[in-house]
Formats: sequence, C-alpha cells, structure tokens
Amino acid sequence: MKELPQAVEAERAVLASILFEPSALGEVQDLLKPSDFALERHKVIYEAFLEIAEEGKSVDGFLLKAKLEETGKLEKAGGAAYLAELQTEVATAANIRHYAKLVKKASHRRKLIIATQKAQEGAFREDIDLEEVITDLEAELGSLRDQGAAKRFVFTVGDLLRAEVEKPPELVGTGDWALLAKGQIMLLAGHPGVGKTTMLHNLALCLATGLKPFGLWGGRTARTYYLHTEASPENVFPVKAMLNRMLEDRDRFTGNPKDVEERFAFRLGAELAEGTVLDITNPAHRLRLAREAEEFGADLIVVDPLRLIVGNRDENAADQVTAIYMALKALRNETGAAIVAVTHLNKAGKVPGSYVWEALADVVCIAHSLEPLGHEPGNVGLYSLKNRNGNPPGRRSYRGVVPLAWLVLDFSSLWFDAREDLPPDPEEIREGRGGRKPEYEAKDVVEVLKVEGPTGYTALKELVMEKLSCSRQTAERLIRKAVRSGLIVKDERKGVYEIAPF
Repeated sequence: MKELPQAVEAERAVLASILFEPSALGEVQDLLKPSDFALERHKVIYEAFLEIAEEGKSVDGFLLKAKLEETGKLEKAGGAAYLAELQTEVATAANIRHYAKLVKKASHRRKLIIATQKAQEGAFREDIDLEEVITDLEAELGSLRDQGAAKRFVFTVGDLLRAEVEKPPELVGTGDWALLAKGQIMLLAGHPGVGKTTMLHNLALCLATGLKPFGLWGGRTARTYYLHTEASPENVFPVKAMLNRMLEDRDRFTGNPKDVEERFAFRLGAELAEGTVLDITNPAHRLRLAREAEEFGADLIVVDPLRLIVGNRDENAADQVTAIYMALKALRNETGAAIVAVTHLNKAGKVPGSYVWEALADVVCIAHSLEPLGHEPGNVGLYSLKNRNGNPPGRRSYRGVVPLAWLVLDFSSLWFDAREDLPPDPEEIREGRGGRKPEYEAKDVVEVLKVEGPTGYTALKELVMEKLSCSRQTAERLIRKAVRSGLIVKDERKGVYEIAPF
C-alpha cells in the first residue's frame, strides 16, 4: 500500500520560520490547522504555538519548550534536541506562506484518500446502509471543498446564470447598493480634523439603534467594536465627551440608550496592548483583538487611526501597507466582521500606499473638507475611490472618483446631517483647490528638533515623516536642505543632528 502524501520538509520549514520570526505565525494561521500536519510531533508543536499566541505572548524557543513541558508534551514533540534543530532550519521567514500551501495541499490529499477509502470499505459491508456511506462521503467532500481542496476555479456562463449567488449582508447601504457589507474591508481616509472619527461614532450609534446613518442609508442594527488606537486611560475624556454630546441631542438621537450599551463597545489601544506599543501585525495583539471582538459579537470593527499600528517602521511603504492589510484580512477571517480602518491623508492629499489599498481593500473612501472651496467649516464631501459593491444608482464617476454625500457637522451636537445635493466636483479637490497644498519647508525639520531635541538621522527621518505625513524621500530631502541652509548641524562626535547655534 502506498504511503499517504506528506510534506514533512515543508512542515519543518513552517515551524522553523515561526521560531525564526514569531510574527510569521499570523501569515499562516488562517490557512493551517494542527490537523494539517502529517507528523504528530509537528501537530503538537503547532498547537503549542497557537496556545502561546492566544495568551498574548510572542513565540520563541524558550516559551515553546516551557509550554510543552507544562503540558507534558515535550517528548511527544521530539524533545529539546528536536526543538533546537528547528531553530537553525531556516535563515528567513519570507517563504512561510509557500511552505504552508505545500503542507495544506498534502493534507487535502490525505483527507481525500482517507475519505474515499472509508467509503469503499463501507460499500463492501452488507451491514451498513449504503445511503449512510454516501452521506458520510458527501460530508467529507463538502468539507474539503469548503477548505479549497476541490474548489472549481473555472465556471461557464451557464454555471454563473444558474447559480444562486448569495450577497454578503450589507451594514451600510440602501438594499440595492451597499457602501459596506459584512466581511469587507474599508479604508476611510482624510486630513486630520476633517471629522472621520465623529462620522464613525455617528455610524456606530445609528447601527446600535437602527437609525439611518446621516439620514441617508440603512436603518438596520449591528454591533460595533471600536478600537481607539490613540486613546489611553489618561486621555479618554475627549472620546467620552464626544459620545455624551451625541447622546444628549434627543432631536437627532431618537434611539434607546440601552441599545447603545449593548451594541457599541470601544477599546483603548494602550489597554489592548497591555502597556506596549500596539501593533496589529503582531499576532498576539491581533488575536487578543479578534477574541474580544468575537466575544462581543461584532458585526463591524473600527480601527482608528492606523498610523499608530504600522508594524515595522523600517519597511518601505508598499510592504508596510501590505502587512497591515494582511493583518486586517486575518482579523476579518477570524471574526467574520466588516473592518473599517481609518488613516490620514498626507499634505499632498494622497492616501499613503494608495495603490496598494485600492488594489486590495473592498472599499476606499475619502472625506474632504469643503472649507477651502468657500463653504462653512464642518462641510465635508464623502467620496468613493473604489467599491466592489458598485456605485450608487445614477451617480456619475469623475475619473474613478464617485461623490457619495455632502455632510454638514452640527458643532453643538457633533452629529452629521446630509444635504440633498452631492458634494462639489472631485476634480477641484484633485487639483488642490479642495485640499491642502503641500508646503514642505526646511524649517519644518527645525520645528521637529525643537520638540524632540538632538536626534540621530534615522530617528529624525521617521519623526519628520510622522509629523508632516510625508514620504521617506521627502523627509530625506528636507533634512538635506536644512543642513545645506545651515538651519541644523550634525554633531559628528555624538552622531546626532541639532538646531544650529545662532
């Protein structure tokens, strides 16, 4: 009899990659289960990885050994010597997804062979009902199809016309059109202070009580888990004050406050990270977030803003955005909820890593202040750059940008109301008349040093990027210009840049 398919070397490579780079666990968690490993020792080790991550810890060789000793499974995992071998198996974790797919493929083949063998044995036995054998086989094959083992990737037009395709339930939309559906990922971008957070609090209160967001869409109920990455126990007062002002306006908020308590939960980033820097690309942080959101029964998870959870700041922008998106996708897969991620536009009015977001996210929206066009403060145009659900009926697209709503903020109650007409032509914003023109100057670097003090080159570059919301290349250019202009000087002995003495 032939040996069942295995991918032992790939299994070792997956485990070794996680030991080499603990964050790599997040790359394969949505793909691999312990049962996908052919060798028992590998199943035991992978289970230990998941248990360590579930406890909010980052995997390493010491914790792995301690966990296996604690559960009495060290020998079952091959012993301390085998764990030591794994730690020297790979020199990079970059290929872990490839190894994981090989493991999954072998797992599917084993399960398919076992299922058909079991059905064959049952068919030979007269004492077993044949219908029961067929039902069991169909269930096994159905499970494999759900996991992608026997999925058809090519469909005829007839298949598509006959199939009853179930649309994901919308959270925000009109019934004929969805701005955001459950299980989708949306990016909401805008300049600081434009009202993104206020909009989303409006939305969460409406979803909690069945009101129509901005008086425009929906009217259904849903649970929102709101992660405030900037708020901490020391500075949470503004968030509470904002919510209280919204709830006190009984003309606009006509819902039941008890529904808000039941269906709207917010979490502080500092608390979730337990005193460390919150990083959604860290599997431990993400799993803690996923567990809480799932226990709450969240239909919508809001991460506001993204800039404080950017993961590895040494990566280039595209890799950084891709890593964040993959973490959000894993969070979506773990909870089944829709995700709204909030980010700031840079001075040029661009979304950082916009081409990556537009390629990967389901929905990308921008909130623009209309004040530079001569309108009163609080007038905001909401535009869609991408929507997998399609455009609202009858809406004209301006070079791919679709106007969604003209919103006006009531500063006393902090509720947004929608005007009947649509916001101005987005071409005006694209050309800079509706946004902020970039005004980068060398003296901006001086302002950073005034706050931070003497700083090394790499740290200074990162600070300039963060304070000005500019690209790495722009930050480097500004630092060079500040040096050439004599505004800042480098202390060669200490290796830091400081403001030039006058």
